[in-house]
Amino acid sequence: MNVDKLLANPRFRWEPRTAPGPDALEGFLAEAPDNLPRTYVKFLRKTNGGSGPNPFDPGPLEVWPVEELLERNARLGLAERAPGFFAFGGNGEESVYVFDLRAPDGAPVCSLSRDESEPPKLLRGSFSEALESTMLVRTRI
Repeated sequence: MNVDKLLANPRFRWEPRTAPGPDALEGFLAEAPDNLPRTYVKFLRKTNGGSGPNPFDPGPLEVWPVEELLERNARLGLAERAPGFFAFGGNGEESVYVFDLRAPDGAPVCSLSRDESEPPKLLRGSFSEALESTMLVRTRI
């Protein structure tokens, strides 16, 4: 996926944050799993996360900034609760969005409920598919 082309598309209604400084991004990447989706890393480099229409749940789709990602993952206890998953955002309510990094050929996007008894639920096959599906969300009136 061409992230620049996506960000320029008027149908992609995204509110980015200020792009992260190179030190913040490189510091995050040095500590983060080495198999994060390439499109996700490119997206962070340009937008540092942000928010937009949510194709999965009520509320906005929030992609967290690089400065918060490692701390949020530690706070969620994903290493114990859902080994092999990495949280990258949420809907501000009940759902946290995670990559399933256990797959050898990609990283499906899943939701993880705050209810620890529920297993992760597959949402899209990739981060690219998740971003593209935000353009299909109708504006709620």
